Amino acid sequence: MKKIYKNILLAFIAVATTGLSYGQNFATYSNTAVAGNFGGTLGSVGFTLTIAPEHTPKVGTANMEGNSYASYEGSWATPAIKMKPVDNFTCTITFDQAIPNLKFYIADWVFSTIEYNHDFTILSNYEITAANENTLNVTVSDGIIEFTEPVTTLTFTRTSGTNSGNWGFALLDGPTLGVNDVYAKGALKLYPSPSSDFIAISGLTAKENYTIYNTVGAVVGSGEISANEKIGVSHLTNGIYVLRLEKGNAIKFVKK
Repeated sequence: MKKIYKNILLAFIAVATTGLSYGQNFATYSNTAVAGNFGGTLGSVGFTLTIAPEHTPKVGTANMEGNSYASYEGSWATPAIKMKPVDNFTCTITFDQAIPNLKFYIADWVFSTIEYNHDFTILSNYEITAANENTLNVTVSDGIIEFTEPVTTLTFTRTSGTNSGNWGFALLDGPTLGVNDVYAKGALKLYPSPSSDFIAISGLTAKENYTIYNTVGAVVGSGEISANEKIGVSHLTNGIYVLRLEKGNAIKFVKK
């Protein structure tokens, strides 16, 4: 159950790669920070994480299980970097190579506005809203966002919020496809995208139930589809959407 009196922020970043069940590989961190810099690896990819040393960052653990993480539920004991929050705080994470499907997990994030240097969509959440395609508003919130393009350098800045409690964030990896996904990565193609009238999916081998989500995780459409059958999207507001099949596969598209 949600405990509103908690006044901590825990942010979690996850990367999707194929072939594993989600969340099998948590990032490893150096045990101590040198001038606010942590080293680590996410799967086989190295990264450097930079935080101002006056925020006293340290390695800890945090819980990221629950309904707010229904899209890709994680572990109750995720390795995490924890620190003291302040306004205009900035964190930068630089990966040795571009990371597709980078996911950012939030837990008990207290009254904050965060700006990212990449656009995102909200996959699942509790009291998270998107002010625009790269700005997040939270109260006492949990959830997952996913960046829409591969990320080599991720920068996020808290522009306002409550200066109390502890912040935290963690890295983990796992496939974009869930363990129940039937179609391998690349087997399905959604077209056209961007689209103003309709979308269709090639590569389906049978009729599939689908649901369409907007950037705040709300359901905006659902139905049944076969290969190359058209789905009308002219009624949707321009923006980024996620079409998720009942069997697990998810594909992003743009309405314009």
